[in-house]
Amino acid sequence: MVNASTQAVYGTSPPPWTETDPPAPVNAYSASKFAQEVTVENLASIAPSPANRFATHRLLVGPAPTMRVAPDEPVHVLARNALAGKDLVLPFEGQQMLDLLDVRDAAAAITHLIGSPVDHWPRVMNLTAGRQVTLLEVAELVCEQLRSHPANPGGQHRIVLQRGKTGSPRNFGMSNALIERTLGWSPRFTLPDTVRDVISALASARS
Repeated sequence: MVNASTQAVYGTSPPPWTETDPPAPVNAYSASKFAQEVTVENLASIAPSPANRFATHRLLVGPAPTMRVAPDEPVHVLARNALAGKDLVLPFEGQQMLDLLDVRDAAAAITHLIGSPVDHWPRVMNLTAGRQVTLLEVAELVCEQLRSHPANPGGQHRIVLQRGKTGSPRNFGMSNALIERTLGWSPRFTLPDTVRDVISALASARS
């Protein structure tokens, strides 16, 4: 059994998180996911059952023109706005830290896990890109990729840095050292690859 959990079980401690960090769920969603992990662990006496902690759904990105576009899916939102000729407005001056994993890499990692010897399966394993980038870096990548893309509506894309009105940005990031070390897996798609493919998918949907 392969159980997809969430980075939210790590709570609000500063990232990057590793599998040895203690769970500290802070809301009903993360608590329910941790309870799910415990249930899977109890089943381990029947069959090996790792509980895989993925980056949250909003940090899984990929080239799908029909993927839900919401404020917490930065690559799609920024690419969509840039294609429409809109300013790229970044809260907290673009300093939020993200860890964006291409969904194609996530699928490949699960396939790799299933095909590996069961006795190599860790009990808990982060599945993530293992690289933190700022929201500003993502916006700059979108602008860079559009400069050489046929769908570029022309002109420069303006990045607007907006101060946060209250509080501070929630940052994300998990270590993928365990899966690299134990299973020899690492992401194949770079963030520029993903951004380029997202732009192409959105542009195709517009044409």
